[in-house]
Amino acid sequence: MNAVLLKTNGQFPYIILGTSYLHPIDDIYEFVNNLKENQYVGEVLLDALLSNGFNSNRYLKIYFNGKEFIVNDIKTLSVVPKEVDDKIYTYFYENPELIKENKILPNAQKYLLTKGKLIKNKKSF
Repeated sequence: MNAVLLKTNGQFPYIILGTSYLHPIDDIYEFVNNLKENQYVGEVLLDALLSNGFNSNRYLKIYFNGKEFIVNDIKTLSVVPKEVDDKIYTYFYENPELIKENKILPNAQKYLLTKGKLIKNKKSF
């Protein structure tokens, strides 16, 4: 699997975060049982930072109806709330090996991610 499921308290209670150069949409079905067990119904954010870089097509949102993802209604988001980015950037800060192995991001962006420089709310440390 090339993605992880992050739990948040924000606008997107669940984030599927890509952990390799492969787009996380390929792994969404791996998380269906987890979302069902948590009786979740709502939007799930997908972050493809490691496959798309910091481009505007990095984020997707997809609706989970409690049983399955509604794949014919995927939307691209160009901006997400800062607390969502903080959760994502904190994950990469805590797992720097994922960034160091990446061949898509330039070295300057890798530095910012692995040093936690993009995290706005440092309370998450």
